[in-house]
Amino acid sequence: MKDEFSLEARIYDKIWGHADYDSDVKFLDELHRLQNCPDSTKSTYRLPPVTKEETKKWFEKLRFEEGKHCFACFKGKELLGYLCFQAFRPPFPCLRFEEIVVDVRKEPNETAKMLVSAVKGFKERYWYRKIFAYAPETSEAVTEALENQGFKKTGSMKSRTFVDGYYVDVAVYTFP
Repeated sequence: MKDEFSLEARIYDKIWGHADYDSDVKFLDELHRLQNCPDSTKSTYRLPPVTKEETKKWFEKLRFEEGKHCFACFKGKELLGYLCFQAFRPPFPCLRFEEIVVDVRKEPNETAKMLVSAVKGFKERYWYRKIFAYAPETSEAVTEALENQGFKKTGSMKSRTFVDGYYVDVAVYTFP
């Protein structure tokens, strides 16, 4: 049973979604579900409840804003997590994580690992020099995946992000 657990990371940006409206709607429904899971949002500034309209506006902005990209991780048709990042052009071509959310109830470590690997592949494919990742320290799956993928913790910003009713520290990571 090798297909019992298989994850797939796909990139969603301005190119995706124009031909298949039904896929857009299903993806938005899954995105809305994940953005409203209180345990999963410990790695983001987004505070539940998020309305469907807010999710749709966020996704539209992502699709049409220059340099913004999003990897989404699926098991079958179920969204397990996503990672949004910004790509900066020369003189200092680098990538910066903007938001990473994993479903903590469904393979969070594997999902975080898949998403971080996908961004590392993007970096190599398009010759970016460095990746900067900011992750609230309350998100153990994300920080563990970053460290296991070779990211170095270069600092911490104290009480930087409001998560789950209180301010938490944000760890700063770089690769390579």
